[in-house]
Amino acid sequence: PHARTIRDYVEPRAVPVSAVAGLATLAYAGVTAFVPLYAGALGLSRGAAFFFLVYAGAMLVTRPYLGRRYDRRGPDSVVVPGLVLFGLGFVALSLINGPLVLLGAAVLVGLGFGAVHPSLQTMAVQSTSRARSGHATATFFTFFDSGIAVGSLVLGIVVDAFGFRVLYAASAVLVFALIALYLAISPSRKGPSSG
Repeated sequence: PHARTIRDYVEPRAVPVSAVAGLATLAYAGVTAFVPLYAGALGLSRGAAFFFLVYAGAMLVTRPYLGRRYDRRGPDSVVVPGLVLFGLGFVALSLINGPLVLLGAAVLVGLGFGAVHPSLQTMAVQSTSRARSGHATATFFTFFDSGIAVGSLVLGIVVDAFGFRVLYAASAVLVFALIALYLAISPSRKGPSSG
C-alpha cells in the first residue's frame, strides 16, 4: 500500500473556494447559535420561531431560479449578490428594533446563504476532475463544518465581550470582505468562464 498523503483526504484545487465557504459558515454560526438568545433578550422570542421559518422559506423559494442562473451566467452572478444579501442580513440583525426587522433579516440571510452555499459547493466539485469529485466534496464540507464549529466558539466569546449587536456588525464586515476574497479566487477572473 502506498504512503498516505494529504491528497488522499483533500483536493487542493477545491481548497480556495472551500475556504470562502468556511468563512461564510463561521459568520452563519452566529445565526444558528445566537438568534434565539438575541431575540429573547430583545423581547422577541415569538419572532425567533418565525425567523427560521421565514429563513427556510426564502431559501427554498429561490433555489430553482438560482440554479438556472448559475448554469446560464456563471457562479459570479449568484455568489456575489448572495454575499451582498447575506451581509445585509447581518446588518439588519445588528439593527433590530422590532419583529419586522427581525423577519426582514431572516429573508436576507435566507436568500444570501441559500445562494452562496450550493454555488460554492458546485464550484468546489467543478474545480477538479470527475475522479476527484468525492475528494472535492469532502474538502468542501470539512471547511464548511469547521466554520460552524469555530464560529460557534469564537462568536460566543465576542457575544460575551461586546454583545449581540457588535457580533452581527462584525459578521457583516466579514461577509462583505468575503466578496473581495471570492473575486480573487473566482475562476472567471482568471480567464474565460467554463460555465
